[in-house]
Order: sequence, then C-alpha cells, then structure tokens
Amino acid sequence: MVNLANLKKLYLANNKLEDLTGDFANLINLTELSLDNNKFRQFPADLTQVRGLNVLTLGSNKLKEIPKDIIYLSQLEELNLQNNKLKTASFHQILRMKKIRKLDLSSNAMKDIPGLFCVTLPKLEEFDISNNPLPVPLMKVCRSGIPAIRAYLLDRPDDAEDDPFFHDDLEDSRNIYLFPSSKESKSYRIPSGFRLETPPGAVKKRRKLVATCNPNDPRRPTLKDYEFFQSDLLEFSPLGVVLSKPASLLRKCPSIDSDRVLVAMTSDDGRTWRELPIIYTEDDEMEVQVTKLAMFIVVSKPRQQQFTVDASGGILSTETNSGVTIDIPQHATRHDASLNLEVHLQDPDMIENVFEDSDEPIHASFSPMVYVNREEKSSLHFDKPVTVNIPLPRDEIMRFPGSMFDDTELCIVRDEGNNGDWQDITENAIFNVVNGVVRLVRQNFSGHSAARVRRKDRGNVGGFCKAISHYKKTGLHKVNILLLQHKDDCRKLLFDLVQHKGSHKLPLYRRIKAYKEKGYEPFYKDDMPYSADIKIRSGDTIVNEINGKFTMTNKKNSKVFYPDQQNHWFAYVEPKSQENVNSDLTGFVSFYLENTASSEKQSTQERSDLENTPEQKSESNPIEELPFVIPKGTTGSSRPTTAKLSDTQRERRKCFQYLSGKIMSHEWKWFARELLDDDEAENIIDQVEHDHPRDKKERIYQMLLQWEKTVDDSYIYISDLTQALERAKLPWVVAEVKQRFHERVKEECRDGVNVP
Repeated sequence: MVNLANLKKLYLANNKLEDLTGDFANLINLTELSLDNNKFRQFPADLTQVRGLNVLTLGSNKLKEIPKDIIYLSQLEELNLQNNKLKTASFHQILRMKKIRKLDLSSNAMKDIPGLFCVTLPKLEEFDISNNPLPVPLMKVCRSGIPAIRAYLLDRPDDAEDDPFFHDDLEDSRNIYLFPSSKESKSYRIPSGFRLETPPGAVKKRRKLVATCNPNDPRRPTLKDYEFFQSDLLEFSPLGVVLSKPASLLRKCPSIDSDRVLVAMTSDDGRTWRELPIIYTEDDEMEVQVTKLAMFIVVSKPRQQQFTVDASGGILSTETNSGVTIDIPQHATRHDASLNLEVHLQDPDMIENVFEDSDEPIHASFSPMVYVNREEKSSLHFDKPVTVNIPLPRDEIMRFPGSMFDDTELCIVRDEGNNGDWQDITENAIFNVVNGVVRLVRQNFSGHSAARVRRKDRGNVGGFCKAISHYKKTGLHKVNILLLQHKDDCRKLLFDLVQHKGSHKLPLYRRIKAYKEKGYEPFYKDDMPYSADIKIRSGDTIVNEINGKFTMTNKKNSKVFYPDQQNHWFAYVEPKSQENVNSDLTGFVSFYLENTASSEKQSTQERSDLENTPEQKSESNPIEELPFVIPKGTTGSSRPTTAKLSDTQRERRKCFQYLSGKIMSHEWKWFARELLDDDEAENIIDQVEHDHPRDKKERIYQMLLQWEKTVDDSYIYISDLTQALERAKLPWVVAEVKQRFHERVKEECRDGVNVP
C-alpha cells in the first residue's frame, strides 16, 4: 500500500477476509474503512496504525473482544461493531475514545453496560445496543436514549446483582463430601472465590475433605518483581487426595491489564510449586484440570515472549501491543541469542495516581516500557544496530488546562541495567518519528521508552519513569479505606478498600450508594471523615484495631488486598460498659499495614524511593484512623439479634416443616426448581445438599427458608407452594397440604387467590 498515500476511503466488505496484512501506516489520509461481513475472529492489529481514521465498520464478523490498542484510533468518530460476539469487557476498551459520535454494538453478547458509560464518551450522539442479553430493566431504559441510560447507570448499585459483597462471606474453611455412587457432576463453592466441579465417579470410596483458605500462609511461593498474588492459598485436607477422574477447579477471572497473565500454581508440600495450564471459559472463569487435591494459588505475572535470534535476523512483534516491534538485520548476532521481550503498558489512571501527591501538577504522557531480558539485570549486545519501534506517547497531556503542545518535548529514556534506574538519553540517542512511531536505533538493549513532558520538567523525566516503574514493580495501588455503619445496628461496621480510577470519585460514590441499599451508610456528625486515601500493595494485609473505649467481638480483623476484587470485611463493636449509652460515644478504628506480599523482595531503599508510600510509616503507628459513633440510648450486645417472627412467619414455618416430611428424597429437587427462580435454583440446591448431605428433611426446610427470603410478609404462600407442587407432579402432597392447612386455604380463596 506504499502508493496509496492519498487514499481516503477503502471498502473491503463481503470478501471473506480473516486477517489484514500490509503497511497500513502509509495510509496517512485514510479516514473511512469498511470491513463488514467478513470472517475476522480478532480485531485486525494493523488497523491501529491508521491514526487518522474517522469511520470504521466491522459489522457481521466473528469478533469476541476489542484490544486496548483501539485507543490509538484517537480520531475515530463512528464505530460499527454490530452482529459480532463481543462481551461486556470489550465495552470498557471503547470508553476512552473521546471523539466517538456514533456507536453501534447491537446484536452482540453484552450482558451489561459499564457504569463509567455515564461519565465518558462526551460527544456520543447515536448509540445502539439492541439485541443484546441485557437485564430487562436496562433494556427498557436503552429505548429512551443516551441521557436516560446515563441517569439509570448513575443511580444503579455498582454491579449489585453479580457482586459478591452483596452475599454472605464464606467461612475460611468448607466441608466437601465426595461419594463414589454419585451419578451426576457436583459443584462446590469453596473459599477465596474458588469452585470445585467433580465428575461422576471422581472417587472410589467416600471422602470427606476440608477446603481451607489461608491468606498469609508462609508456604506461598516466593514471587519476583512484577509478580503478585491474586488469591489466598487454598488447601485441601487430607492433603494429596488422588481422584479417579480429573476435576475442574474454577475461579472468576480477576481484571488484570493486558500486559499481564494469570498463572495457577499447585504444590504438594508448600516448598515446590509448579504451574498448571489454564482454560478460560465463556463465563469469564479460569479453569484448571486437577487429579490431585493439594495446595493451589493464583498469581499474575508480566506477559513475556521468548524469541531465539540467529544470523538471519527478522522482525519481533508482541502480543501486548502491536505497535511495538524490533527489527533485527541479518548477521546482527554471530551466535543464536535468547531474547525475552516484555512490554509494560502505562494506564492513564495509574499515572494520575502516581503523581497525584506531587507539590505541583505534573503533566506528562508515556509510551509503553519495552524490556529485553529484564530478569537478567543486564543489556543485550548486538553486532549491528537494531531498530526498536515504540508508539509515541498518547497525547493525554493535551487534556490538562494550560498545556500547549509547543511547550512539550519528546524524550527517549533508558533503564540501563533493567533495575528501574531510568535515565534521559535523548541527546545521544539515534531516533526519528515516523507515522506515530518512535524508531530508536540501538546496539545495546535493556529497557527503553519515550515520554512527552513540559520543557520545565525535562530534567525530571528519568525520575518520572522511575516512579511509574516502581508502581508497576511493587504492585502499588491507591485506594480509599471506607468505614460505614449499619443504620439499624450502628455497632456493626463495614470496611472496604475501593480502588482509585484516576481522579474519578464515581467508584467510591457508587459503592457507598450500593451499601446504602443494604443498610450501611456513613455516620454524618461534625463533618467526621468516613474514608481516607492510602497506598497499598497487591497481596498486603490491612489490620484494624478498635480504641480502648470499645471491644471488638468478631474474630476476623484483617483483609488481604487484591486489585479489582472484592475487599470488604466486617466488625462488631460495643462499649466496654454494657449500660445504656447516655450520650454519643465516638470511637476510632486504627488501620495497620502488614507487607506480607512484597517485603521479602524489596530492599529498604527500594521501598522508600516513592514518597508517601505506606512503608514510610512506623509499624507501631497506624497508617490511618477513622471515627465511628454509637448514638445515645444504644443498649445490649452488638451482635445482631434474631428478629422476632411474625404470626404469618410462624405459620409458614410450620408448613415448611410439614412439607419437609412429606416430599420424598427423589422428588425434592424437582419441587425446588419449580418454586425457585431459574438463576438461583441450582445454586441453592447445591448449597443445602452440601451443608446437609445426610438429612433430607433439613435440606428441604433450608431450601424453603431460602425461598421465604424472596417473598414479603403477606399471608399468601399456600398458593405458591401448591402451584409449585402441581408443576413438580406431586398432586398427592397438594391434597395433604390443603387438608392440613385448610383454614389458610379458605382465607386465600376468599381473597381471590387460586389454590389448586
């Protein structure tokens, strides 16, 4: 396409294309591209080179995801992705495209609209997301236009239906019973977000196992720089039970950056760890096949690609960022050279967090950091000059008030020994800029990147890159500690660690709103703070203590922080004096940090390089304190008391007990499926079956109690139960229930309720 530099519109629809090849960077005047009705399974990576594209249509293909690199199409105004297989995760990649006016995502597999839609895409005028499996309320709102969608998302709880913090936490251990006579697959929900699925005949004899979650177990594997824990250590005991057939261990995939990969690890003794191959399911779960139940843990590592370079040379490209390539000429090396390539992306939100505490605003943008043989802590030498191509820094700097492009400079930086010591080498570097790419010529390779900064900050560009790589290397995150109290029992406290998304406070506000709907809210008095900003590393433990006026009655007083996962926990407090509180009592929760994840691998000097990190504080002093208030008149224990049952509830429980004795073992599951919602039925059946494997009556009773939570305290319940029994083909039980509770049947019939 060398001779097509003046081409403005290109139509390649209906050509059965599966991939695009060619130097698209030369199409500098291309503004409109149509690729509809082809056979693309992946977003064509070379398209990100066409920086001036205004209109892109990729409808009626087989795309399953959109890469982060789409952000480089910064001039895109119209994007058509209808009739593909895109899921909600792909929507997040589009939210940073500030010039989009028309967006068509109809006929895909999206189950939701991200909450940040309400504060992004400022120029969006036309939006179509019809024919997606959206929840019914959201689907109705989408018909009313963009303002209605944004208002709905702003008021909606933060992923309330799927968010684990809206459900009771599992204990740290869980009993599992495996039977050789089982004729169907079983699913067990176990601690730390894991789920075990066993096939029929997984064991040859009856087994009782205990799955235990150990957050800070010293047997966890030792991690290197840039490696972080993504789960607690899961241990099955007795350790090392061998299965007759492979079982599946699943866990919801945490949200990680595209320059990182998840790794599942297992060990039989806690000393030797090995990696397991991961399968990713359509439900956004990671799955590993296991034949031995031992210790398991999930970690994340930088995405690393290995190459062998010989005298023939070649072009090396990365999966992380299609714009990063290394051109190696022939005879650049005399012997075969092993090359490990890593590309570390710079998220704008993270960069904003890095510099948020600076005395003066720092306006800068950064290219990906490209590392060669990072773990060897040395440079790789070639006999001939080699060219590394790095995308120009994004023009994020232009969004800052008062920042003019003419006031900035492009800098080339290098990490000489791959140890985070970045230096400005612009004056001595051989480079040029072609079509949005920095072409840097080097013979010694280690870590390289580019940055655009204001002229007055030129002398600090090495320090800026050092701070960013420190953030990446240590897994540092900026979060809000949130403290809320239950409105009905103010002694029940809730803590949460809410991650910062740059300067956006929306995640915090939406989390508070979600908790308010569950009865938790800030205690507003004298402008007391209910949240505080801290910095914490992935895998670190935060511990809470209560001051001397109060005692804490629960055993758990700590939480291990994992990014992009639920990080909440509870505390029950009460005044040491059990008498009536005659005036408001103010207490304080002190938070301490235990660096269990990273203290072994970071020297004291490295841990103090970045200002305001938690390690600067003494271990004897809290990193933050937040107040809570016990209002006057509060009495009794802080433990939640069992609510007194109403007359209707007592009568309903008698009916539950009666049904538990009448329904047979082989009938109760059919009845449960007819009575419960489709989405919850199997989960509740599995749960009560696991909790009460031998007691049929208790299984049915507990299932009915779960159903009771979905109905109000009205007197109508016989009709619902008898209709479910009819659908489950249990008419004889219906007859006995009507006879036993005939007075209740009469009352419901008098009010026009149909009782079979």
